[in-house]
Amino acid sequence: MVYSDTEQQPDGDGFRYIHTSYKIQTADGKFTKWINFQGEMPDKVTLPGGHYIILAQSEQYGWIKIPVVIKTGRTASLHLERKKDWDQDLSSVRKSDLIHLPNGNAVGVYE
Repeated sequence: MVYSDTEQQPDGDGFRYIHTSYKIQTADGKFTKWINFQGEMPDKVTLPGGHYIILAQSEQYGWIKIPVVIKTGRTASLHLERKKDWDQDLSSVRKSDLIHLPNGNAVGVYE
């Protein structure tokens, strides 16, 4: 699941925040899927196991490429929204279960 940056959209008398769309490529750069959000919560996307690159918008970094390894039977969760929206304590997470940006910052976990 990719919690990408959000965009404010009018909703009646107020606003709602929709996660921005993102692209999934194979490790060699071949287009796999374009994920277009319709709601406020990201949908779970099923992919066969393998190496992928997620191209998504991050609140902190703008457009970024994140290498991920999809493992059969596990969920990869990427948190690219505002830092305060993802406050998971990572101290008890095994290093092998963290997903990092190329700069080394943890932005997700394998569950």
